[in-house]
Amino acid sequence: MTSETLIYLALSALVVFWAVGAHNRLVRLKNAVGREYATIDAVLLQRQKLLAQLQAVADRLEDGLLSHLDECSRKARLAMDQARQRPSGGPEARALARAENNLDQALAQVWLSPSTQLAARTDPALQQAVFSLVELGARLELLSQPYNQAVKVFNESVREVPAWLIAQLAGIKPLPGLDWSSHGAASAAAQPMLQGRRQDDAAAARVAGL
Repeated sequence: MTSETLIYLALSALVVFWAVGAHNRLVRLKNAVGREYATIDAVLLQRQKLLAQLQAVADRLEDGLLSHLDECSRKARLAMDQARQRPSGGPEARALARAENNLDQALAQVWLSPSTQLAARTDPALQQAVFSLVELGARLELLSQPYNQAVKVFNESVREVPAWLIAQLAGIKPLPGLDWSSHGAASAAAQPMLQGRRQDDAAAARVAGL
């Protein structure tokens, strides 16, 4: 075996080892995205339960808006199920983002309805449902930050040269993030209904502090 052949084999082995290492690193980073999504999924499941509870105490609200909310909630559940099966899948993340945006808009319409605002003044169960959903929305916004950071690290690695070539050959593509800070219509619409609750909570805190 000539020295040229040995050099060729050594270089080929280095390329193979590098390619395997680069591919494994991308896979690890993609799996990290999936692990971060698991936390978000748990909160999304909790919100689905809250939406079901809202339907149970919403007998004084507009049927048309509730039907639309229920349909958007159903589609969000389907998107959640798909994202759970492929938590680091690009199409699944984009479908979930669209479904979540539609659900946020539908919930905002319910909160802005005069019948909802009137009922919330005298119905503690409805007030609690509104408060819980707004609070959970704020949690989702916080939980999306480590997920989006993991997505950012993965995407930067996918675009790096020469790892970009391995990503192309393996069909590994950048992932979209999940930005709940842009889904703020429902939270903003609910604020007037929460003023009375906040005042009551503040009064209770003052009494407890005496």
